[in-house]
Amino acid sequence: MTCAMLLLGSSLVAFGALAGPSPAPRGALLLAPSSDLCGKTIFVDLELDHDLVCAGNGITVGADGIEIELNGHSITGPSRGPPTRGITIAGRTNVEIEGPGTVTNFRTGIVISSSHGVSVEKVTVAGNGLRAFADGDGIRILASTDVEVEKCTIADNGNDGIQIASSTGVELEKNKISGNVNGIAIASVGNEIEKNKITGNTCGVKGSRDGNEFEHNHYKDNVAKFCA
Repeated sequence: MTCAMLLLGSSLVAFGALAGPSPAPRGALLLAPSSDLCGKTIFVDLELDHDLVCAGNGITVGADGIEIELNGHSITGPSRGPPTRGITIAGRTNVEIEGPGTVTNFRTGIVISSSHGVSVEKVTVAGNGLRAFADGDGIRILASTDVEVEKCTIADNGNDGIQIASSTGVELEKNKISGNVNGIAIASVGNEIEKNKITGNTCGVKGSRDGNEFEHNHYKDNVAKFCA
């Protein structure tokens, strides 16, 4: 039987296979061997101590105020085709995903929907999705506010590197966005895209830039810099 560990203060408590995790005390540190957290909903701060290799979805954030530290590890999905997600944040507030670390080989790398105050920093989101799928993206930001994606590498995703739809207060800053079909796809206003390296995509930025701030971005070797 595989076990997960909750580190509570100075005591260590083991519990059985995570068929359906129950909420744990807030502020606990959850450590698990490879794959034990795949498909699970996280109710406590998480610091990975192993790579995760998932046969389906990766991790879903199940509470506000959660911090996920990838701690140099990867979350790898089963394939770029099936409708799987590496990290899902839906209807949450004040969530942080901290790298370094990698999310790869899912249909969608990271989904942020109907959420507020989310940050993703120093994470590599690469090799997710296929061009045939509208959601075959690195990071999808949907109907959310005050989301920050900073110093991430968003590469070789099958559709959009980063999609921003029906969202405001999104800040993309100092990211490396390369080798995607669309580097950034935007259908929103009130967002800031600054100091990103947008290189080697089929389309650098897809969608209208009106109502958003695009400043000091570097474009190189895209088939088209901007697309309608």
